[in-house]
Amino acid sequence: MNQSNLLQKLAPVGVAAFGAISFTGIATAPAQAGSLSWTNSTSSFIQDFLDESNNGILPTTFDVTFTPGEISSVFLATGEFVPPFPPGINPGSPQFFDVSSDIVSLNLESGTPDTTFIYELQDDLNFNFDITGNGFNPTEDVSVTIGAGSTFLGDFDTDNGNVDGLGFEEDELSEVVVNIAGVEYTLDDPLLEVTGESFSFDQAVGEEFGQYSGGTTVAGETVPEPATILGLLTVGGLGLGLKRKKQS
Repeated sequence: MNQSNLLQKLAPVGVAAFGAISFTGIATAPAQAGSLSWTNSTSSFIQDFLDESNNGILPTTFDVTFTPGEISSVFLATGEFVPPFPPGINPGSPQFFDVSSDIVSLNLESGTPDTTFIYELQDDLNFNFDITGNGFNPTEDVSVTIGAGSTFLGDFDTDNGNVDGLGFEEDELSEVVVNIAGVEYTLDDPLLEVTGESFSFDQAVGEEFGQYSGGTTVAGETVPEPATILGLLTVGGLGLGLKRKKQS
């Protein structure tokens, strides 16, 4: 049935019952969205690579602790992350928060010291932000988990054949789970979805610690406004009424 015929059918019962509904579109509420970025130090991990690379090989596995000092600098928190994070956090005004993390192992998947190489994360890597300062509480605070099985691409930073440092960045993430005060976002949930994730870590030769930088974005599906939903229900009722009259 085309639009003209439908309006003619509905005219006797009042087109005004459509309320918020328009044939040119449906009013929608803004999609949930938010971004979080944070950084801090890692335990030292470069020496194992320097020792093995002198022999022309890479270590088959290495361990690294993220945020050993249990404090992280958050330099961006927007949208759904506010609250629990306070407003006003941006690169020009970062804030420090207590964060607990893990020691994790990464195993060599492929590559040589002369090329890029890939390591696979063997454990879930968790970052638990204690925003309230009362101890981490998943119903009040924020956590980000990078799943075991995620892979990281690494290479040496060299200058005239001399190694200056070593860096890794995300290659393929098996899973990312973001919890915001009890609301969980994942990579494959279209309603509460992790839409972006970046993670890198590196260490310069001669430095006592390495450093890392993480970032994540989340978004929810745009949904109809409550008034529009009521209008849709009204139309549904009108349609049923017309159907009953036709059958009687």
